Amino acid sequence: MSWHPFERGKSYAVSRIVPILLEHLESGGVKDVRDKTRLVGLLEPYLHDYALFQPHSTGWGASPYNLSTWKKEDGSKLVANYNTERKRKGFSPKVRLQVIAKTGGYCYSCGEKFSKPSDVWIEHIIPFSVGGSDEVENLLPGCRLCNWTRRNNTPHQIQRMLSVGPWPCAKSIRTQN
Repeated sequence: MSWHPFERGKSYAVSRIVPILLEHLESGGVKDVRDKTRLVGLLEPYLHDYALFQPHSTGWGASPYNLSTWKKEDGSKLVANYNTERKRKGFSPKVRLQVIAKTGGYCYSCGEKFSKPSDVWIEHIIPFSVGGSDEVENLLPGCRLCNWTRRNNTPHQIQRMLSVGPWPCAKSIRTQN
Protein backbone atom coordinates (compact mmCIF):
# COMPACT_ATOMS: atom_id res chain seq x y z
CA MET A 1 0.00 0.00 0.00
CA SER A 2 1.34 3.39 -0.97
CA TRP A 3 1.36 6.40 1.37
CA HIS A 4 -0.55 8.49 -1.19
CA PRO A 5 -4.01 8.12 -2.77
CA PHE A 6 -2.97 8.91 -6.36
CA GLU A 7 -3.79 6.33 -9.03
CA ARG A 8 -2.06 6.01 -12.39
CA GLY A 9 -3.97 7.73 -15.19
CA LYS A 10 -6.37 9.62 -12.94
CA SER A 11 -6.73 13.39 -12.93
CA TYR A 12 -6.47 15.40 -9.71
CA ALA A 13 -6.89 19.07 -8.86
CA VAL A 14 -3.45 20.46 -8.05
CA SER A 15 -5.15 22.23 -5.12
CA ARG A 16 -5.76 18.70 -3.72
CA ILE A 17 -2.30 17.32 -4.58
CA VAL A 18 -0.29 20.02 -2.77
CA PRO A 19 -1.90 19.60 0.70
CA ILE A 20 -1.45 15.82 0.54
CA LEU A 21 2.26 16.20 -0.28
CA LEU A 22 2.77 18.88 2.39
CA GLU A 23 1.01 16.79 5.03
CA HIS A 24 3.29 13.88 4.17
CA LEU A 25 6.37 16.15 4.43
CA GLU A 26 5.26 17.43 7.83
CA SER A 27 4.73 13.90 9.17
CA GLY A 28 8.44 13.70 10.02
CA GLY A 29 9.13 10.43 8.22
CA VAL A 30 10.35 11.92 4.95
CA LYS A 31 13.94 12.02 3.69
CA ASP A 32 15.20 15.11 1.84
CA VAL A 33 12.53 17.44 3.25
CA ARG A 34 14.28 20.51 1.85
CA ASP A 35 14.41 19.24 -1.75
CA LYS A 36 10.89 17.86 -1.69
CA THR A 37 9.52 21.08 -0.19
CA ARG A 38 11.11 22.94 -3.11
CA LEU A 39 9.44 20.58 -5.60
CA VAL A 40 6.02 20.96 -3.97
CA GLY A 41 6.49 24.73 -4.14
CA LEU A 42 6.87 24.44 -7.92
CA LEU A 43 3.29 23.12 -8.10
CA GLU A 44 1.79 26.15 -6.36
CA PRO A 45 1.41 28.33 -9.52
CA TYR A 46 -0.80 25.54 -10.92
CA LEU A 47 -3.29 25.31 -8.02
CA HIS A 48 -6.23 26.06 -10.35
CA ASP A 49 -5.23 23.32 -12.82
CA TYR A 50 -5.76 19.59 -13.01
CA ALA A 51 -2.98 17.07 -13.46
CA LEU A 52 -2.81 13.43 -14.54
CA PHE A 53 -0.72 11.13 -12.39
CA GLN A 54 1.52 9.34 -14.91
CA PRO A 55 4.35 7.52 -13.09
CA HIS A 56 6.91 6.11 -15.51
CA SER A 57 8.73 3.50 -13.41
CA THR A 58 9.16 2.46 -9.80
CA GLY A 59 11.00 4.35 -7.09
CA TRP A 60 11.51 8.07 -7.82
CA GLY A 61 9.81 7.63 -11.21
CA ALA A 62 6.58 6.72 -9.40
CA SER A 63 6.79 9.31 -6.65
CA PRO A 64 4.21 12.12 -6.63
CA TYR A 65 7.10 14.40 -5.56
CA ASN A 66 8.70 13.76 -8.98
CA LEU A 67 7.17 16.54 -11.08
CA SER A 68 7.68 14.47 -14.23
CA THR A 69 4.87 12.18 -13.04
CA TRP A 70 2.33 15.03 -13.31
CA LYS A 71 1.07 15.83 -16.80
CA LYS A 72 -1.48 18.16 -18.32
CA GLU A 73 -4.54 16.63 -19.97
CA ASP A 74 -2.73 16.83 -23.37
CA GLY A 75 0.23 14.82 -22.00
CA SER A 76 2.67 17.74 -21.78
CA LYS A 77 4.60 18.61 -18.62
CA LEU A 78 2.55 20.31 -15.92
CA VAL A 79 5.57 22.33 -14.74
CA ALA A 80 7.01 23.48 -18.06
CA ASN A 81 10.52 24.46 -16.92
CA TYR A 82 11.15 21.45 -14.69
CA ASN A 83 14.29 19.53 -15.70
CA THR A 84 15.08 21.64 -18.74
CA GLU A 85 18.62 22.66 -19.57
CA ARG A 86 19.36 26.36 -19.74
CA LYS A 87 22.71 28.08 -19.90
CA ARG A 88 23.69 30.61 -17.26
CA LYS A 89 25.18 33.87 -18.43
CA GLY A 90 27.02 36.65 -16.67
CA PHE A 91 25.31 39.92 -15.79
CA SER A 92 26.41 43.10 -17.51
CA PRO A 93 27.78 45.96 -15.38
CA LYS A 94 24.61 47.93 -16.22
CA VAL A 95 22.33 45.15 -14.93
CA ARG A 96 24.49 44.69 -11.80
CA LEU A 97 24.17 48.40 -10.99
CA GLN A 98 20.39 48.33 -11.57
CA VAL A 99 20.05 45.37 -9.18
CA ILE A 100 22.29 46.95 -6.54
CA ALA A 101 20.25 50.17 -6.75
CA LYS A 102 17.11 48.24 -5.74
CA THR A 103 18.36 48.09 -2.13
CA GLY A 104 20.63 51.13 -2.09
CA GLY A 105 23.81 49.04 -2.00
CA TYR A 106 22.80 46.61 0.78
CA CYS A 107 22.21 42.85 0.86
CA TYR A 108 18.46 42.31 0.50
CA SER A 109 18.53 39.63 3.20
CA CYS A 110 20.92 40.58 6.02
CA GLY A 111 21.42 44.28 5.27
CA GLU A 112 25.21 44.14 4.86
CA LYS A 113 26.57 47.21 3.03
CA PHE A 114 28.54 46.36 -0.11
CA SER A 115 31.93 48.08 -0.36
CA LYS A 116 32.19 47.51 -4.11
CA PRO A 117 29.95 46.10 -6.88
CA SER A 118 32.14 42.98 -7.22
CA ASP A 119 31.13 41.98 -3.65
CA VAL A 120 27.53 41.54 -4.78
CA TRP A 121 26.09 38.14 -5.61
CA ILE A 122 23.10 38.52 -7.92
CA GLU A 123 20.23 36.37 -6.66
CA HIS A 124 17.14 35.22 -8.50
CA ILE A 125 13.83 35.67 -6.65
CA ILE A 126 12.44 32.71 -8.59
CA PRO A 127 15.57 30.54 -8.87
CA PHE A 128 17.15 30.15 -12.29
CA SER A 129 17.25 26.39 -11.69
CA VAL A 130 13.44 26.25 -11.67
CA GLY A 131 12.82 28.57 -14.59
CA GLY A 132 13.33 32.03 -13.09
CA SER A 133 14.30 34.72 -15.59
CA ASP A 134 17.39 36.92 -15.72
CA GLU A 135 15.23 40.05 -15.92
CA VAL A 136 16.06 42.80 -13.40
CA GLU A 137 12.60 42.37 -11.83
CA ASN A 138 13.57 38.81 -10.80
CA LEU A 139 16.97 39.77 -9.35
CA LEU A 140 18.15 40.99 -5.94
CA PRO A 141 21.60 41.88 -4.59
CA GLY A 142 22.88 39.49 -1.93
CA CYS A 143 26.05 38.90 0.00
CA ARG A 144 27.95 35.64 -0.47
CA LEU A 145 26.70 34.06 2.78
CA CYS A 146 23.02 34.85 2.13
CA ASN A 147 23.34 33.60 -1.46
CA TRP A 148 24.86 30.32 -0.31
CA THR A 149 22.31 29.87 2.48
CA ARG A 150 19.32 30.40 0.22
CA ARG A 151 20.53 27.97 -2.49
CA ASN A 152 17.79 27.48 -5.09
CA ASN A 153 14.73 27.89 -2.88
CA THR A 154 12.02 30.43 -3.63
CA PRO A 155 11.01 32.87 -0.88
CA HIS A 156 7.79 30.87 -0.44
CA GLN A 157 9.74 27.63 -0.03
CA ILE A 158 12.02 29.18 2.59
CA GLN A 159 8.95 30.41 4.46
CA ARG A 160 7.46 26.90 4.24
CA MET A 161 10.65 25.27 5.56
CA LEU A 162 10.70 27.70 8.47
CA SER A 163 7.08 26.82 9.30
CA VAL A 164 7.88 23.08 9.29
CA GLY A 165 10.62 23.69 11.85
CA PRO A 166 14.26 22.81 12.20
CA TRP A 167 13.86 19.17 13.24
CA PRO A 168 12.62 17.71 9.91
CA CYS A 169 15.21 19.76 8.00
CA ALA A 170 18.03 18.71 10.35
CA LYS A 171 16.92 15.07 10.15
CA SER A 172 16.97 15.31 6.35
CA ILE A 173 20.54 16.64 6.42
CA ARG A 174 21.71 13.91 8.82
CA THR A 175 20.27 11.12 6.66
CA GLN A 176 22.03 12.46 3.55
CA ASN A 177 25.49 12.26 5.15
